[in-house]
Amino acid sequence: MSETILRGDFLEATRDGAVATVRFNREQQKNALSIALLREFELVTRTLSVDSSLSVAILTGGPRVFSAGADKKDPQLFGDQTARDHRLGLLSRTALARAWADLPQVTIAAIEGYAVGGGLTLALCCDFRVMAEDAFAYVPEIDMGMPYGWNSLPRLNALIGPALTKRLVMFAERIPAPQALEWRLADFIAPKAGAQQKAAELAAQLAVKPRLALEIVKRSTNAYQNAMAHLVGHSDADQAVFCRLALEDEARRPAAVTAF
Repeated sequence: MSETILRGDFLEATRDGAVATVRFNREQQKNALSIALLREFELVTRTLSVDSSLSVAILTGGPRVFSAGADKKDPQLFGDQTARDHRLGLLSRTALARAWADLPQVTIAAIEGYAVGGGLTLALCCDFRVMAEDAFAYVPEIDMGMPYGWNSLPRLNALIGPALTKRLVMFAERIPAPQALEWRLADFIAPKAGAQQKAAELAAQLAVKPRLALEIVKRSTNAYQNAMAHLVGHSDADQAVFCRLALEDEARRPAAVTAF
């Protein structure tokens, strides 16, 4: 029997035995990550982090879309900000992604439709990713003049290697589920509209295993995988602020050519 862990305006978390399900609930906005949603996500992350009775947490956006990424209509994300405020916001969202990745529970992303930008980042922070066969992943940040932040580049490099990371981010390709599986961006493929069911089946297999052993294997594996992550990603918020200022500067000035 399912019981509620948290029911917010933009997110709902429930539990069934040792398995929690966290669902984005902004379907009309394609589950775009607004500041209000991310605050609820931070609250549920803190709640799960201290619940020793849970073995697995499934992260999903529902039957149509996982997440369209950062909400471009949210003025707290894309409005007029000082460079310092922009940097602090990026650092807080990076910390939230890290907190989800560091949960003691095994985490599984169930992806229907698409996982874009920051939405894909949260899926990358999960231990496993299940994609519906018609779903795709997409990182549009570079076409917006931004690097791919929230420490996403180290995570991508650890999963798919540097060459495919550059291809995914620099070309902003839409990567369909079968290609994502080939690249190891996805771990399992499910039938259309079947990602959450597949994730639930995997969660059921994990939930009966010794909980402490699962936690230790996850923590040790992540420590190895992320050994270089801080070195690579510690300044990505500063880089994002610099790129934003550079775009603003270019918009104010005519193009200049420097000859050597």
